[in-house]
Amino acid sequence: MRLKFLLTALTITSLNTSISFNPSAFAFVSPLSMQQDNQSKFQLSLLGNLQQMLGRRLPRPRISRGFICPLSPGIIGSSRIWNDRPLFLWGGDATHITLTALDNPELKLIDHALETTDTYFQYEGSALQPGQFYQWTLSISSQSSVSSVSFTFQAMDSPERDTLGEELQKIEKQVNEPEAIAISQVQYFAGQDFWSDAIQRLYQIESPSIEVKQSQTEISAHFCPIQSTASTAKNNQY
Repeated sequence: MRLKFLLTALTITSLNTSISFNPSAFAFVSPLSMQQDNQSKFQLSLLGNLQQMLGRRLPRPRISRGFICPLSPGIIGSSRIWNDRPLFLWGGDATHITLTALDNPELKLIDHALETTDTYFQYEGSALQPGQFYQWTLSISSQSSVSSVSFTFQAMDSPERDTLGEELQKIEKQVNEPEAIAISQVQYFAGQDFWSDAIQRLYQIESPSIEVKQSQTEISAHFCPIQSTASTAKNNQY
């Protein structure tokens, strides 16, 4: 109906009648142009929100043989996370990662050797338990010593997790293009202060656009500006 009315207005104008056509009077914007506009604004808004919230770079724990710069989960914003299979992100020279539940530290959910070029690890084990606290540890080892740093986060309680899940489903119904859905979900998580989930959603966008790739790179560079030589040389793919 809107398109028919728009075409009628254009036809009247072409006949040189006294009725004039004012394009600004019509709120007709193509979904494609809206999507492109949202994508162009995405990088600035996400980085701007991060910088407004922290106003500083993350501390980089100094250990004996290098540095580790943790990024996610549980480091930026809320220490509670929605995703029950988190993506672990860091900068630096880590050689080993572990994940344990605080109430059962002997059971290792992750116990994985890393290359010094690695800067992420996707957890694919059993879903984390709602309300449970977890600790992940990054280590740097040599023939003579091992140095490590640990960080704690909490898996979100079921009622809150279900509520956020419903909001994410609403976004999927309102937006059709996959990357636009992901960007809207990133912004939703960020608006709720769940930056671990926002960052995970950002890094897991399939076939990301140039703007998204640039945002991924700049977020890592902003919070972990000093990389090991090997880490800097690597072109990570998520």
